[in-house]
Amino acid sequence: MTNDIGAAVRSLILQSSDIQDMVGQRVYSDQLPQGAKTPAIVYLLVTEIVNDILGGPLGMEDATFQLDCYGATRAEAIKLWGYVKPHLAGYRGDVNGVPIRTVYQDSGVSYATDLPEAGSDAYRYRCVQDFGFVYGSLQRSC
Repeated sequence: MTNDIGAAVRSLILQSSDIQDMVGQRVYSDQLPQGAKTPAIVYLLVTEIVNDILGGPLGMEDATFQLDCYGATRAEAIKLWGYVKPHLAGYRGDVNGVPIRTVYQDSGVSYATDLPEAGSDAYRYRCVQDFGFVYGSLQRSC
């Protein structure tokens, strides 16, 4: 990655006061830590593509992130996802020095239930959706 897109995704998520009111700072990369409280968000880089043309790198990259919105109940996970989706979809701007050209929904939403952790009987519920982030600075003309 030429820019730290993961840190930018986390910062972008936390720019929403509605999201912060629900999760505080509980936005994690890769996986939900053991024993973490919900609601929470996990973002996972699924794929990243550097866009090239015949003359070399174009300067733009396309990263797909899976976002999991966790809740103690299905309703809580859906409520959190209801804040995340409109906050990200269509976003354009600079985040932590990373020029994000656009954010788009790369999949529909799906629902999942995690089994309780050892020593607990509490299930965790998730809304899962992929978002594409096109970012970088155009360095060459086509």
